[in-house]
Amino acid sequence: MAAEKSERCVIICASPEADVEFLARFVRGDDFIVCADGGLSYALAAGAEPDLIVGDFDSYDGVLPESVETVTLNRRKDFSDTHIAADIALERGYRDIVLMFATGGRLDHTLSNICVLKYLSGRGASAYAVSARERVYYCSDSLEIGGCEGKTFSLIAYNCDSCTATCAGDIEYPVSDTVFSSGVSLGLSNVSRGDRLSLRVSDGEMLLIIND
Repeated sequence: MAAEKSERCVIICASPEADVEFLARFVRGDDFIVCADGGLSYALAAGAEPDLIVGDFDSYDGVLPESVETVTLNRRKDFSDTHIAADIALERGYRDIVLMFATGGRLDHTLSNICVLKYLSGRGASAYAVSARERVYYCSDSLEIGGCEGKTFSLIAYNCDSCTATCAGDIEYPVSDTVFSSGVSLGLSNVSRGDRLSLRVSDGEMLLIIND
């Protein structure tokens, strides 16, 4: 009998900066694991068994596991493999979604995957991108996260001229109803002394990037 899956979906993307050992530590046995094209190589290398494979297979040319459900996409399409994988996760009821290895490598791919984070947020999902080096969160309202003690983090206005943010927690540089402009580097390299950060954003949108 197959193990019951948790409510978390991990979509493994194909960044060339992927750390397979980190993947093996991060994924849980009850995660619903989706491999977006070349992400399958990393899953197989880490011994993580995928539940679903999605892609046009321009970045994976190996043998596809016959026992795993596979959605094969046309290479002439409007949306990325990751975006379509995220849509499928939403259709299947997942609202806790992690994009793994979605940053690094080609900048256009990284920015596209950040767009997917915004898309998922708009569809009511709690989502973030993670790699061995960083976590990326999109926020237009509020969020609270842990695992921040001793971490450097940055707050960056995103998709707007400016936004106002308050960040609660034991941090090096206070952020209280602070205005962040898209044309200014204010918000780069703050430090969290405590484990938890609480972010509230008004009048705009923001990226919270935690350097792990």
